[in-house]
Amino acid sequence: MVSVVNTGGGLSAAAALVRVSQAAAGPAFELRFHALQNSVLDRMNKEIAALQEAKPSTAKTAHLEVRLKGLRKSLELVKEFQARTESTIPALEGVLAQLSELGSLAGQATTGGGGNGKGKGGGNGNGNGGGGGNGGGNQNAALVAEFEDKLAGAIADIESLPARSFEPFGAPNRLATVKREALAALESLQHNNFKKQKDVDAVQSALSDLGARFSASLEVTRINEDIAGRLIDSTAGKIGNAESAIDGIRLAEQRGRLDQITERRDYFSRVLTSLSLAFEASRNLTNYGANGAVLPQRTDRGSILDILR
Repeated sequence: MVSVVNTGGGLSAAAALVRVSQAAAGPAFELRFHALQNSVLDRMNKEIAALQEAKPSTAKTAHLEVRLKGLRKSLELVKEFQARTESTIPALEGVLAQLSELGSLAGQATTGGGGNGKGKGGGNGNGNGGGGGNGGGNQNAALVAEFEDKLAGAIADIESLPARSFEPFGAPNRLATVKREALAALESLQHNNFKKQKDVDAVQSALSDLGARFSASLEVTRINEDIAGRLIDSTAGKIGNAESAIDGIRLAEQRGRLDQITERRDYFSRVLTSLSLAFEASRNLTNYGANGAVLPQRTDRGSILDILR
């Protein structure tokens, strides 16, 4: 057996070897620790990156996404309905003003009737004298021309009315039917140059009837304008609620991922701490063993160990 103690006070060859081994052990420990530490950190970074890059789950939001898409489409349709309604109201008001003006013009016509008169002529013979004639015809020429001009303008404006046979929202204003009937009535309107009062009455009656129909359509259209505004507000509110619900679900998922990231970081932190403590304990144990082998073995003189030595 070779002793590691040099009784002359210097280190033996074995002790020197232990010291050299001890000196080399430190860097070796450090290299192994750093290699293992880097491996752990790489794994942690990959797991965290996977959590951060994970796409939001659509399973919980699928039905809300479908509902949201439908609501947005409905909102577009309601806005289109509102635009049509808002453009129809002034157009109807204009048509009503035209019909009223036509009725007023008809009322300004001068009506009259013709008669035959007999007169006696003086002299030796009898003579027939004519008196009277047709009234109103010549006097109404300018008025009839103006009436015809304004009637053509009214017909053109009625033709351009934005009337649909069906609207998906609101109450039916029957404007398409009223428009068709009004065009037929105005295009066939007979005023006979307003020669007689019955001609004026017939024209005014027809215009009044059409005015009443258009007025009814106008009132319903105004109601539809209010309905459109309330539908827009209601649908926009539902869209906001659906968006908030989707955002809430996604936010909860993000918080869950953040909690997972925090948990993984804590886990790997504990792993690194345990590795560090294990390497430090191993290094201290090695140093302790090396120092114990190198230190001189002192014994009391006269003891059994001193005698055996």
